[in-house]
Amino acid sequence: MKILVIGAGVIGTAYAWVIHEAGYDVTLYVRPHKLEAMREVHISCLDKRRKKPVQINTIYRPKVTDQFTSADGYDLILVCVKYNQLESVLPMLAEAAGEADILFFQNMWEIRKKIEPYLRASQYFLGFPSVGGGKTENRLDCFLESSFAVPNLLGEVNGEITPRVKAAAAIFKQAGFKPVVSKYMTTWLTTHYVWAASFLGGVVKAGSVEEFSRNPVFIKETYLAMREGFRVCRQKGFEVKKVAPQSLYDTLPLFLLTMVTRKMFQQEEMQNMLKAHIAHSPDEMLGMYYDVLNDGQAKNIEIPYYIGFKDHIDKYFTQ
Repeated sequence: MKILVIGAGVIGTAYAWVIHEAGYDVTLYVRPHKLEAMREVHISCLDKRRKKPVQINTIYRPKVTDQFTSADGYDLILVCVKYNQLESVLPMLAEAAGEADILFFQNMWEIRKKIEPYLRASQYFLGFPSVGGGKTENRLDCFLESSFAVPNLLGEVNGEITPRVKAAAAIFKQAGFKPVVSKYMTTWLTTHYVWAASFLGGVVKAGSVEEFSRNPVFIKETYLAMREGFRVCRQKGFEVKKVAPQSLYDTLPLFLLTMVTRKMFQQEEMQNMLKAHIAHSPDEMLGMYYDVLNDGQAKNIEIPYYIGFKDHIDKYFTQ
């Protein structure tokens, strides 16, 4: 099977590397000015997919390209670009994807409205990566996860369990992940978007990830803001109760959520993941917050806790 990975950030590079190591023919698409730098990638990776985490330090020499056409005959195209880069990729996919199935590892608000002016629903499906970390030039610092909190999800927009989703799941399983096929992929992505935007607000208001993990007040406000965001999701037709762990965030007692979250965010890798995401994707994070805010206000939904993060978000991202 020939696989093209579009996006040479943390997620794209990590998945290209791991899938290549599993024996697949993988090509990594990069922008022309990064082509030479990406011919050799220095990787420091904490592999948490096993019971005992393993530290991996290696050099990955990917097969890279700065162009592709339908004649290349790719079977699967994995799209791992940032929030604000997708619109530049979609016209290229419409022209050059050919018969390939396209898997979007994107967490976007209104993702179908972004994609379907360019691609038919039969051409693509959705997923969520279980990879995090940071990347600078040709150095990748990442972790690989496969857990309830960070699942490797796959699913069709209409919820069907199709042969192409099963085939993609088999690839990720062979690569060492524990893929989960979901019938509610768009619901999961939309509600996770709210999760991410709310945590961003809580951390920025706290002033640091460390202070956020220490102070239960900020964590409680984060979950209250998240539940307001879930009301926006329900107004858009997404049933939060259908997906986990978001359904738990919506229903469990706040004291229990606060206790578990404090413990989770006291782990160094969780702190580093959030720090890296905010540092490397500021436009993406700011856009996430405002997507939920604007939709909630447009629908006249009361979201006082969520709005309470706004001044802190604006100040942080305009410094």
